[in-house]
This record gives sequence, structure tokens and C-alpha cells, in this order.
Amino acid sequence: MKFMKLSSILMVIFLAGCSGSKELSCSDKNITDTVMSITVAELREQLFKIYLASELGGLPRIAANMSYDEYRSMESNDVQRRVVSLTEATVSAFSLANIRLNSVNDRTGQVSCAASLRGRNNESMNIQYTAQRTEDGEVYVEVFGLR
Repeated sequence: MKFMKLSSILMVIFLAGCSGSKELSCSDKNITDTVMSITVAELREQLFKIYLASELGGLPRIAANMSYDEYRSMESNDVQRRVVSLTEATVSAFSLANIRLNSVNDRTGQVSCAASLRGRNNESMNIQYTAQRTEDGEVYVEVFGLR
């Protein structure tokens, strides 16, 4: 399957347990782990519907508003097992590469970053993300470009 073209902006917010006052880095492990967590969760939601539609020749109405977790909790059958297996195999192949800093806001400390999201067969797409500290020292991460 060709790597999906996901061009519109999606903003997902997640708090990473990273405290302290050091300057943020686009390649910081806590930040990239959070970016991947957000990315995998969002792409699971999209991919299972694509695979389900492919298996059934169209997406059933009941599945249009169903979450991936709801689908996984349904009674297991051959189609469901194949869809879940394909979805998990696809998302497990994702990785970040070519991580780069776009800008730093000196006033807020926010870093704006870009990276290549690589999938199976080395297919890739660019995503963007920002990270900045909250007032209580946590890191606030937003990911763009997953839809």
C-alpha cells in the first residue's frame, strides 16, 4: 500500500513528563517519543478504516464513527483480525528521521520542528511539531500534518 497522503493539519496535544529548565531540543527523546505516541494513535484511527473499507469493499456506516479501540473490542472474526494485524504492522514500522529545527521562540521557549515520518518501504512524509514548557514545567507537544 502506498504511504497515505495526509496533508491537512491535525493538532493533538499531549503532556510529556519532562521537567527542568533546560532548553528544549527537537530530537529530545521525551519529545520524539511523545510525537510518535501522538502520531501512532492518530494514524491507527485512520488506517483501520482504510483497511476495513478495503476488506469489505467500502466502509460500513456503523464503522464511520467508530474508534480503533471500539473496533478492536468487537467480537473477533477473520476480517477484524486481518484489519487489526495490518494496522498494527503498519504503525509499528513508523519512525522519525531527518529531525530539524525550524525556529525557536526566544520569549516562550517554544521550538518548532519538522521531521520525516518514515513508514514501510522507506516511504515518508513530512510532519511538523512544536514543544514548549507549561508553567508547571511539563512539556506541551503539538503535532501537525497527520490528516
